[in-house]
Amino acid sequence: MKSSTWTTLGGWSLPEHTGISDDLDLLICALSPAPGLKFLSLSSYGAGEAALALAVSGASTVLAYDIGDARMISRLITLKICAASVLNQKEYLALMGLSPATKTQKQVIIKQILKSLPGPDYTFWIKHRRWFIPGLFFSNQQTFFMRIFWFLIGLLTPSHARHQMLFSKSPDKRIRIFRRYVSRPWLKWAFEKLGSRINLFYPKAEWSNSDYPKVFNRDPFPYFEHLIGTGLSGNPLFAHCFLESDQSLSESLLPAHLRPHAFSELKTVGDRVQVVSSSPGDFPPLPSTSDEYHGAYLSNIIDYLGPDDRKQLVQKVSRLLVSGAPVLIYSNELYDKVPPGCGLVPDQEASYRLAGQDQVRIYSRVGLFRSTH
Repeated sequence: MKSSTWTTLGGWSLPEHTGISDDLDLLICALSPAPGLKFLSLSSYGAGEAALALAVSGASTVLAYDIGDARMISRLITLKICAASVLNQKEYLALMGLSPATKTQKQVIIKQILKSLPGPDYTFWIKHRRWFIPGLFFSNQQTFFMRIFWFLIGLLTPSHARHQMLFSKSPDKRIRIFRRYVSRPWLKWAFEKLGSRINLFYPKAEWSNSDYPKVFNRDPFPYFEHLIGTGLSGNPLFAHCFLESDQSLSESLLPAHLRPHAFSELKTVGDRVQVVSSSPGDFPPLPSTSDEYHGAYLSNIIDYLGPDDRKQLVQKVSRLLVSGAPVLIYSNELYDKVPPGCGLVPDQEASYRLAGQDQVRIYSRVGLFRSTH
């Protein structure tokens, strides 16, 4: 399992994702999973939440691929399904860190889960049981980075201003405070000088094909300002980072498959979610059959691939889909990286509508495409 620069320096060894990284309500709206339908879910260092959400929402089959660490996504999916089978919803949310629990209650929950796991998974998770203490959704590089970010803001910003930056109902007010206390000329100058020489935020090799980290390393403030403006405390991806110890995440911010009406279905999806084995960095071994799947989801994965691999991936995905099937693609680039003439055409109207519905808003492009095969 690879660790990024900041977690290595911090003495941590954490997975990149263990919780949600995208708006799963938007995913379900875009792909419309239902009984009898089959889907593909492709990620890099994913947590399996998208595949689980599709299955819980009715999909009969979800093939999950991960070009970063297929073994880890398999472990996470197995753990989450096993946990759902032995815990009630409140206990499951406590395990994830989305609902409060005492230390004693958490220890009881952890023991229940470990007992339910098959041998190899038990061996792995018993060694990493410390990840469960703060909550599994907290035990990843993403949350670690957010905590560093918020710690640095704390050094620059008075407490009353920090509270307003986080909880003020006015986006303009949140942005004004950010610009006054955080986005300072000397800091922007420092990031420009350092970021042009050192890959501060995206040191992993897979980012070499993306222009996004080159821009972000030199000037991260527009992105941080964007997050502040959209509202961290109301963001499904970040809200759990700012909960008090006795608070639960509101139902509207919970992942779709963890809400009360859907949670019981999570216990039954074991046979419908299949993680495809692959070595880290290998091109996903997609099925050889065609016209069998009813939708696909690509989370940021096209940003990691060079032009030839990206073209090959899009062609293979499009050939597996029935004609007109939707493909939801997230990207950090400002321009469309889906190659023309590869079997996917953009649905501009749907893309615009979905981008407006996106509550997480961490990607530059939210695109819905249709298969032409």
